[in-house]
Amino acid sequence: MLKFEASNKIPRPLGRGVCHINNEPESIFVLEDNNKIVGYVFGCLDDKKSPSRKNLIQKLLYNVFKSIFMNKKERKFWKTKLSFILRLFLGKAEELKLKEPKNAGHLHINLLPKYRGKGMGSKLLKAFLKYAKANNVKIIHAGSFRTRLNPNSNFWLKNGFKVYDKKDSTFWLDQYPNEKIELICYYKKLK
Repeated sequence: MLKFEASNKIPRPLGRGVCHINNEPESIFVLEDNNKIVGYVFGCLDDKKSPSRKNLIQKLLYNVFKSIFMNKKERKFWKTKLSFILRLFLGKAEELKLKEPKNAGHLHINLLPKYRGKGMGSKLLKAFLKYAKANNVKIIHAGSFRTRLNPNSNFWLKNGFKVYDKKDSTFWLDQYPNEKIELICYYKKLK
């Protein structure tokens, strides 16, 4: 049985997710199937509570240094992020130039592959948007990577989002050197 609900059964977060668990645990919704988490949406109703880009760079650096204690695959991934961090510091990473709406909330969503394409993500998103609207959020935004391998624009557009800004991304350059990857900020006005 599938159910959508706000929950304290929270998956291990990456990056910005820690902020949401610490500052707005009530803004985390999960999709469960037979008491297993198969998807989630979490967000921040007020971007002022969200970590700054400086904090995100610090988190990246922390993971690079922590990589000594990770398994071989994780260690390799975070070592490749050193070149990305260098591009950030030198101002060569377009990700820092991505524009996001001011005075808005934002969200992150993910589902296991087997649950995608069945309307489950849209239902989970709608539950979060209803919650955000009830809490007087006027605009919500989400960042998403788009590639030839993952052309996820249809999900956002069919759910009423529009493109706010987009930039070429270099975050995955080491893993996918021949792939054009865009970081896109989608937004939606909540009426």
